[in-house]
Amino acid sequence: MTKKITVSKPVVDRIAYVLPLPNREYVINPMIQRLERLIASLEGRVEIRGGRHYQSSFRINTSGGSCFVQLLSKSPRAKGGLRVELNPARFSASDIEYFHKILGKVVGTDYEHLNSRPIINRIDFAVDVHNVEMEHLLVTYQNNRRLTMFGKRSDRMQSIESMYFGSVDSGYRAVVYDKRIERVHASAVVLAKTDPKTCTEALVNNRISRLMDAFTEKPYIRIEVRCQINGKSPLELSELPNRFARFTICDIGSDEYELEDWLYEGFVAICQSKGVKAALATYDDSPHKKTVRTFWESARVDWWQPKDMWQEGCQALQNCGLFPESVFSATS
Repeated sequence: MTKKITVSKPVVDRIAYVLPLPNREYVINPMIQRLERLIASLEGRVEIRGGRHYQSSFRINTSGGSCFVQLLSKSPRAKGGLRVELNPARFSASDIEYFHKILGKVVGTDYEHLNSRPIINRIDFAVDVHNVEMEHLLVTYQNNRRLTMFGKRSDRMQSIESMYFGSVDSGYRAVVYDKRIERVHASAVVLAKTDPKTCTEALVNNRISRLMDAFTEKPYIRIEVRCQINGKSPLELSELPNRFARFTICDIGSDEYELEDWLYEGFVAICQSKGVKAALATYDDSPHKKTVRTFWESARVDWWQPKDMWQEGCQALQNCGLFPESVFSATS
């Protein structure tokens, strides 16, 4: 029976932006003082943290996750005195509402105006594909001069868990990884840090249950584009190239694609160590060139349809409630 593969809509997995506050002590210090007065009444939902690049940093904790806020940059090149970083995909509407409430109290009456002029420096969009095994995939990424590919070895079969596309000095990265294994690892780390002496039995059992659920979860992968865009408005973000469209994905886990075992194993081994482009180039002067390329072309998946994904990611940002509707319109 053919397994049903589902591709989720893109989500905003991470965003970092600044608000155009003057990066001056006389502006920021009153905010820090208001923050300190808030701490005692919020029962741990806001925590002050240290930081190397900003004078003051704090976390706003919600049921979905935490948001990192920094005040008064130590860099003279900073575009704003307030920086925010969070994962909107984890935040519910009530979490976003609480986030705005706290920042409004810290910043003061100018918050709504400032929040209508965000400067985005980093954004990550992510798509989940369910019922797909990572070890069966071959992936290329177009318009990429350098390929950096890391494989986490998890078993005797040397299965690759993640692929990274991009160079160290590039502001853009593309990532494909086994999300199920990441969830197993995260649950295992949480359980390992659990101290039965200080945690209730119910909490320990809950963390054990989460780990077991992660183990038995159906396979799925995550495809991400991570963009260091350094100073774009939400409207300008929608005008950037669609980086999801640069992926070409092949599934070699099906029996319908025939290739002799020795040729198949050699081709796949080179793909996993050097990338698909290098593997195809290896056979350019070989009598098997046509056979290998036919195999590669015939294994392309039909479930990867990225044409609208970048705009859908921008729409996800608009829908999450982080910024007012006006910032997404050219007429505002």
